[in-house]
Amino acid sequence: NSMGAMASDTSGDANNTIDVWLAYGRDQSQVIRNLCTNEFTPDTQISVDLKLITAGTLLPSILAGMGPDAYLGLGQTDVINYAIRGALMNVEDMEGFEEARHNFNEAAMMVLGTEDSDGDMHYYGLPETQTFPMMFLRTDILVNLGIEIPKTWEDIYIAQSMLESNNMEIGVTTDYKIFLYQLGGELFADGGMRINLDSSVGLEAFETMCNMFTQYSFPYKYDAANRFRTGEMPIIISAYTALYNQLKVFATELDNCWTFVPLPGYEQEDGTINNASVSTTTAAVLIRKNNGDYDNAWSFIKWYTDAPCQTEYANEMVAIIGDSAKQATANREALESMPWTRDEYVEVAKQFENLAAIPNYPGYYIIDRYTNFAFLSAYNDDADPSTELLSYINIINTEITRKREEFKLETLEIGQ
Repeated sequence: NSMGAMASDTSGDANNTIDVWLAYGRDQSQVIRNLCTNEFTPDTQISVDLKLITAGTLLPSILAGMGPDAYLGLGQTDVINYAIRGALMNVEDMEGFEEARHNFNEAAMMVLGTEDSDGDMHYYGLPETQTFPMMFLRTDILVNLGIEIPKTWEDIYIAQSMLESNNMEIGVTTDYKIFLYQLGGELFADGGMRINLDSSVGLEAFETMCNMFTQYSFPYKYDAANRFRTGEMPIIISAYTALYNQLKVFATELDNCWTFVPLPGYEQEDGTINNASVSTTTAAVLIRKNNGDYDNAWSFIKWYTDAPCQTEYANEMVAIIGDSAKQATANREALESMPWTRDEYVEVAKQFENLAAIPNYPGYYIIDRYTNFAFLSAYNDDADPSTELLSYINIINTEITRKREEFKLETLEIGQ
C-alpha cells in the first residue's frame, strides 16, 4: 500500500524522488509518512514515496530489478546475506558517515559490516532498532522472600533454590552466546573461517547453558508474561522491549511491583562483573541500483536514524498507542529522550552500553541449527553437551567453508 509522497518544489524531477519501503504496521508507517512530509521533504526538497509492503517482498523485487531506493527494518542477518551478493550499497564512504556512526554503539555497527581481504570494514546500512535481553524482577515477591537482586549466575542458582521451596521458578535463556561472551570468548575464530565453539571457553559456555535445564531444572518452555504476572516466575530473562511493552498493557495491576535490570554475569578478578548481553539489530539500508545515484536515499536514512527523527518517532508512537509501543531504538540520544522513568532509563542505559559485538560472517545461519540439535540431545536424551556439540563442529565448519568458497573468500582446510 502506497502511503503517498509529498511533492517537493522540484516535483517534476524524477531524480528528486526516492522510493522507501517498510514492512511495519500501518500506525508506524503513517507516523513515518508524517515525519517525511513535515520535516524531511521541506528541509531537503526530496520527495519520499513511502510504501508499506508485506514481509518477503524485498527479495523478488530486487531479483526483478524493481527494488526501492531504501528499505527500513532489514534484519542483521539479511543485511549481510544481501550485501555479500551485491544487492546493498556500502555506506562507509558516504558523506557524514563517521558522524552518523557515533550515534550507535559498536555492537550495532559490527553486525552490519563485513571485512574484505585487505582487512578493511565495509558497512551496509545504519542501525534502526537494537533489542537485547534484560532481567525482569517482581520486586514485591523478592522483598517478601528476602531474596536480593541477583548480580551473578551463582546468585541465580541460589535464588532458584529459594524460589523452588516456595513453588516458584526462574525463566532463563537458551542463548549460549551470552555465557560465551561473558566468559571472554568469541563465536568465530580466524576471521570467520571457522567456529570457535570447540575451544575450552566455548564448550564451557554451552555446557553452562545446557546444565541450567538438565541439572538445575530451570523450565525450558513457558509463557513469560503470564507466569510473571501470576508470580510463578518472579525472575525472567527476556528481550527488554518485548516483555516491557506487554506488561504495560497486560498487567497494569503490577505497576510499581516490578522492574528490569541488566543481566547477571561472571565476577572478574578485579571484582567487577562481566554481564554483557547480546543484541539483535535491524537496519535502514540502500538498495544497489544501476544508476549509481544514492545521495538522496543516503540523506534519507541518515536523517531517519538520527536522534531528532528517532526521538519524535518513538514519542509519537507512545502518544498514539501508549507505553506498549516503546521503540527499541538503536540511537543513543533517542533512547535517552524516550518517556522512561528515571530508574528505567538508568537500567536500560547500563545494559545498552554493555553489549557484545558478534561479527556476521557467511554461514552464520547454520550455527544455531546444530547447536540447537546438541542442546535438545542433552535436554531430551541426557547426552553430554560437550560431546554432542563437538560432533557438529566439522559439519558447521564445512558449511562455513562452502559459503566462503561461494563468495571467493579465504578458507581453511577442515581440521587446520
